Amino acid sequence: MNAPKTTLNQLEEFFQQDDPEIFFQRLEIPSPDDPFYLLYTRINQFLERLSTQNVTKSINNPLLAVIMENAPYGIVNIDAHGDIHFSNRLADFLLGESNKSLNGLNLIEVLAEKKADTKNLHLIIDGSPVLHPQRITISLPDKNDSITLSFTMIPYQDTDNGPQQFSIFIEDLTGKTTLSDAIESYTENLESMVKSKTKEIQAMQVKMIDAERAAAMIGTAGGIAHELRQPLTAIIGASELLTDNPTKDLDDGQERKLKMIYHQSLRMADIIKKMEELVSYQTKDYITGTKILDIYKSSKQQ
Repeated sequence: MNAPKTTLNQLEEFFQQDDPEIFFQRLEIPSPDDPFYLLYTRINQFLERLSTQNVTKSINNPLLAVIMENAPYGIVNIDAHGDIHFSNRLADFLLGESNKSLNGLNLIEVLAEKKADTKNLHLIIDGSPVLHPQRITISLPDKNDSITLSFTMIPYQDTDNGPQQFSIFIEDLTGKTTLSDAIESYTENLESMVKSKTKEIQAMQVKMIDAERAAAMIGTAGGIAHELRQPLTAIIGASELLTDNPTKDLDDGQERKLKMIYHQSLRMADIIKKMEELVSYQTKDYITGTKILDIYKSSKQQ
C-alpha cells in the first residue's frame, strides 16, 4: 500500500503551500491504474475553472475542503468500520439527509435505515484489503420508485500499517437507469412488433401462394376442359344419332351399351362445363390421403 501513501503525501504537500498562486498549477496526473487518478482529474478540472474566474490571492489555504465540498458528485470518507469522517453537501442530499450532515454517522447504518441492500458494501469494508477502486451500485427505495446510486470506493491508508479507509464518490444513476429501462422496454416492444409483422407477412405470403396455386389450377382446368369439349361433343353427337336411329344390326345388349356411352358422355360434358366455370380452389380428401380439386364446390354453379 506504499503507492497510495505516496499519493496522499503529494496531495498534502500541494494543499499546504503558502503561495496561493501555486494552486493554479496543474497536478501531474498519475497513471490510470492509480487509486487517486479520478481525484487528481477532478482537482485539475476545478483548478481550471478557478483560473478562468480570476480567483487569485482570495483563495483560502484549505482549498481541498472547498473542492471536496463543491464537487459535482457526492464524496464520503469512511474508516474501516464504516464511520463517516467527511461528507459533502451533495452526498448528504443523495443519501437523503439534505437538512443535516452525515459526519459522525455510520454509512452502513444510514443505508440500512433506508432499507438499502448493503451486502456488497459489507464485503468490501469487512473483506481483505483492496488495492484498486471498487465500484458497486446501491438502490434506495422511494415512495414512487427507487434511487440508484453508484459508489466508487477508493482505498487508502494514512500510515504503512494503518487501517484501510475509503474515499467514496457517489453518483446518481437514477436518470441513466430510467433511460436504460426505457430503451430496453422500447427494444422489447420493437422486437414484439417485428415478430407480429413477420407473422402477418408470412400469413400474407401463404395466402399469396394459395392464390397463385388456385389461379394456376383454375387456368389449367379451364384449358383442359376447353380441349376436351370438342372431341366429347363429337362423341355425344354420334351416340345420340345412333340412339335415336337404331339399326337392325344392333342387338339389345349393344343398344344398352350405346345408351350408356351417350348418358356418360352427357355427364362428362357437365363436369367439363363446371371445370370451365371454376371460381375458387377447394379440395377434398382422396383415397391416398392427399387433397384433390373438388370441382363441384369450386364451380360457381354448384
